[in-house]
Amino acid sequence: MLSQRVLIKSRNFLFLVVGLLTTAFLFSSCEKDNEFGIEINPDFDTLGAIYSDTFSIHTFSVISDSIRTDELNGPSPLGNYIDPVFGEVNASIITQIRLEQSYNFIPDNGDINDIVVDSVVLYLAIDGYYGDIQEQEFKVEILDEDIFKDSIYHNTTNIITKVEDISNGLSIESNPLFPGYFSGGLVDKAILGIPLNIEKFATPIVNESGNTTLEGNDGDNEFLTFFKGIKISSSNGTNGGLYYINLLNSFSRIRLFYRDTSGVTSEHDTLDFDFNINSNCAYFHKVAHELYRNRNRKYC
Repeated sequence: MLSQRVLIKSRNFLFLVVGLLTTAFLFSSCEKDNEFGIEINPDFDTLGAIYSDTFSIHTFSVISDSIRTDELNGPSPLGNYIDPVFGEVNASIITQIRLEQSYNFIPDNGDINDIVVDSVVLYLAIDGYYGDIQEQEFKVEILDEDIFKDSIYHNTTNIITKVEDISNGLSIESNPLFPGYFSGGLVDKAILGIPLNIEKFATPIVNESGNTTLEGNDGDNEFLTFFKGIKISSSNGTNGGLYYINLLNSFSRIRLFYRDTSGVTSEHDTLDFDFNINSNCAYFHKVAHELYRNRNRKYC
């Protein structure tokens, strides 16, 4: 019985000694000056770690100078928006317009002087908006160079215009969330209507009656040669927001309202003629950002 107790105590003592030696070895192996394996991994090549609970991230925006914008499937931005952080954004649209059909305004029993144009309106269908929509003054200019459907245009492409504004210079606001008015009637689409100047837009076109100009859209001496297109833009400096314009919507067009006064007064009904914007037109949009102007690279 006594020998068995001695055996147990000896065994426990042995376990204690082994445990102490193992612990001492582990602690000694973690010391920096441990030379175990120094011939393989020298001391100057030992691993180290740095702990930090703070760091900084610096971010910045880069504007892409050249984005293709011709004949997009989606809407085109139009207007002027001033962002409190990123600055001013001005978006404009350049597009052809096409004759609804071959036409002659000269009445059968009169002459061109019997035609009285009452008004001309550029209607643009709205598919959405960005920013706080407020009144802004839109400008419409006639292009002074041809644009082509098979050509590539970018958001920075410069197009020469005749500079003269053919709009009536009105400040306009249209609610992009509610149905608008087209040709005097309420329709199920938000509409931006921009009145055009009769003398600057309608009169030169009506006076082409009898010439090949109004006989078709394409070809020599026909309408697209005579009237190359329009540029629609908004004045810089105003914070009117951006409209998203759907040029291919059936409501996007220019409508000319006129009367034939050659007959009796009771027959002087108001007629209309459309200049269409459709998939046969070349069109694109431009966007000028404040950062361009800060780099002395202003695009119009």
